[in-house]
Amino acid sequence: MALEDVLELKQQLQLRAPWIADHTQRVADFTDVYLDALLFREYPGLNQSYADKIKFAAHMHDIGKSLMSPDLLNAKEFSAKQRKSMRFHPISGFNMLLDIDFDVALMIRQHHENYWGKKGYPDGVQGDDISLGGRVLRIVDSFDAICSVRPYNSSPLSYVSTLDHLRESPHYDSSLLAIFRKLFYTGACVIDNPKKPAANIFFLPQSPVYSQN
Repeated sequence: MALEDVLELKQQLQLRAPWIADHTQRVADFTDVYLDALLFREYPGLNQSYADKIKFAAHMHDIGKSLMSPDLLNAKEFSAKQRKSMRFHPISGFNMLLDIDFDVALMIRQHHENYWGKKGYPDGVQGDDISLGGRVLRIVDSFDAICSVRPYNSSPLSYVSTLDHLRESPHYDSSLLAIFRKLFYTGACVIDNPKKPAANIFFLPQSPVYSQN
């Protein structure tokens, strides 16, 4: 599929489900700041070129949902059949991006895979078999999903409670998650981003209570 066709589908998706447009923008903003921190720390396996691919994947991570009906996209609860259909969106996104950039397509396919514990979807891969980009997106996408209002979640957790939830779960790469948490608790490594929409959210009041990794 050509890039212009994918971008058109993304625009249509955001019109049919505005909450997805908001979610996608927040994930992209968080990811942008997060990757700056990871690059600053010279995180193993990450360079600027690959970071740029992750940033693009953040903008496109839910593109597979463009094939779903508005009723499914905006449902307040899901039947077993609807949940199964929803869980197919990483594969749809992978297929859409495959001819554009394989690395990006793989990140999109893997952004619901779990690092350890109960296997994620769609393939059930775990550990370092999940691409670095997939592991980054898993953290950022989950964070926003848990702490933001969406049709099926009218009572999101606070930022602090969400971070605690992520820390207690085995589903996330612990070394990556530790850096993500520090961005919130200390503002560490958030540099050259004073005007980014999501940047200010990383500066919670510093407190010994929130100093843990």
